[in-house]
Amino acid sequence: MAAVPMSSAKRLRQLLSDPSRMVVAPGVYDGISARLALAQGFECLYMTGAGTNMSRLGMADLGIATFNDMVTNAGMIASINPSVPLIADADTGYGGPIMVARTVQGYARAGVAGLHIEDQVQEKRCGHLAGKQLVEREVFYARIRAAKKAREEIGSEMLIIARTDARAGAGFEEAVERLRGAREAGADALFLEAMQSEEEVRKAVKIFEGTPMLLNMVGGGKTPQMSVKEAKEAGFRIMIWPTLLVEAVISPLKNALRILREEGTHDSCEPIGPRALFEVCGLNELMAFDESVGGKAFGGQEFVLTLARIDPTLRVTTKPILDKARTVEVRRGDLYTAEERERYGGLPNAGAEVASIRLEKKGRYKVLVERDGTE
Repeated sequence: MAAVPMSSAKRLRQLLSDPSRMVVAPGVYDGISARLALAQGFECLYMTGAGTNMSRLGMADLGIATFNDMVTNAGMIASINPSVPLIADADTGYGGPIMVARTVQGYARAGVAGLHIEDQVQEKRCGHLAGKQLVEREVFYARIRAAKKAREEIGSEMLIIARTDARAGAGFEEAVERLRGAREAGADALFLEAMQSEEEVRKAVKIFEGTPMLLNMVGGGKTPQMSVKEAKEAGFRIMIWPTLLVEAVISPLKNALRILREEGTHDSCEPIGPRALFEVCGLNELMAFDESVGGKAFGGQEFVLTLARIDPTLRVTTKPILDKARTVEVRRGDLYTAEERERYGGLPNAGAEVASIRLEKKGRYKVLVERDGTE
């Protein structure tokens, strides 16, 4: 009998059980950012609420995203690699205790490994903006108790992280007291948002020693900037970078669009081609799955020959194989129609980066390679 895969929630708890480790989770907001983070080998991801508001709704992080917006995005991200834990922003829980319970169970069923619930009012905003308003302590504790009970009712191991935004308006001591109460209410980990000095950062960890603390690292935010190494040495167990990837794409996208608008070209970037783009999002794995179950739509006899990166001066044809022909690796794919292949008389110039050829079998295929007009 095959072993039952470990749930992502259990995996997150396993990571936190090792006191020598700190969980580092980059903030992802869509399928592409999640795929890129996974490709870099991160052992945990964080679904940023700010990034979800911006990417899915085109809106600032002012509490506009609903439960349905957030759980749908979280479920999509978690499904890309269910073995990698996803921690997700759950804002205020989106209502009273009954709605908090629905949120927790919805996130758990979507594959989320951990979530954080905060003490802002429903008309909330980003934790690093001014003007935040808080609910009373008991309302916050009720949210945490509801989250814990809802998790237990469905037998989930999802991590419940209590977040307080009290530091900004009510002060550090009030924030500490709120987290003490949240821990008593059943929170597994604690998140003191927008600490304003290194002294506060280190003091918070010391106060709650024995309970995993989360550090939110926002570039240009209220909290002093710390590296992963520094945060680990301070005693934090989880570190999230919610705006890192959102900020990383803004300037390049603006520049590419400006050049297209002003100059009518795409000279701002080096095109990698459709296939390389789709490979970022699992093209090869999807095609392999299709073929493994007898599918014909993406496998069979259609293959792609990648040549430009070997040598852009090469020209490849489908002439009879000669002794001087070299063997090149071919990969499945379909870039050209049958009519286009006939028009090209076989394969297009290698300068086109990739070319397609019909093969009778999988694997390697010999083709004639010419350079500078000589065989």
